[in-house]
Amino acid sequence: MTKKYFIFLILIATFGFLYNYDKFLPGDLIKEVIVESNIINSDKKTLNQVINKTIGKQAYKIDLRQIKKELEIDPWIKNTQVILKPPDTIIINIKEYDPIFLWNNLVYVDLEGNLIKSEQLILDDILELNSNIGSAIENYNNYLIIRDILDSIELNINKISRNNDVMTIDTGKYLFKLRFSQYKPKLYDFVSIYNQFINSQKNNSSKQIIDLRYSTGFAVQ
Repeated sequence: MTKKYFIFLILIATFGFLYNYDKFLPGDLIKEVIVESNIINSDKKTLNQVINKTIGKQAYKIDLRQIKKELEIDPWIKNTQVILKPPDTIIINIKEYDPIFLWNNLVYVDLEGNLIKSEQLILDDILELNSNIGSAIENYNNYLIIRDILDSIELNINKISRNNDVMTIDTGKYLFKLRFSQYKPKLYDFVSIYNQFINSQKNNSSKQIIDLRYSTGFAVQ
């Protein structure tokens, strides 16, 4: 056997090994995926499909970035960390968005102003803000002012809607109607006489409409 022929055989064997190295070096198979997260709003079925398809795969073949990308398709997922823990475990940390209100019946919004565009409105017990003026965060800041005013008489806010200068505030017990340009003094006026107001009311379990748009006083329906 000539030297050139021997080198040729070595090259063929090397290329064959590199092309089929997974058969020669099978490596460790993924046996467990640990999810270190409390999944609340994300689509658990889809997440499990992405996660479980890594089971039984060779560890060195797992594309961690691709798993991260597929998981973050879910609109509720803010970010993920996918870590390979040798020899046979993958650890996934998922952080969901934490919405604080529903904006214009279309998207949820978190404290950082991130819009969560869920295909379905799945949260029932959440603040609702609607307005044809201003951004979501601007309207949320107005809500915080109103909340602080009404907290003094222990009224919680379920929904605030604004159409130009007309505003409604739904507390469950009362539905306030007022002008946005005057909402602070009008609410402070109502709070100041609230004890007299409730003492003058008969027992009424239905929601009362309180119209604060009058220049003096208010109307109750």
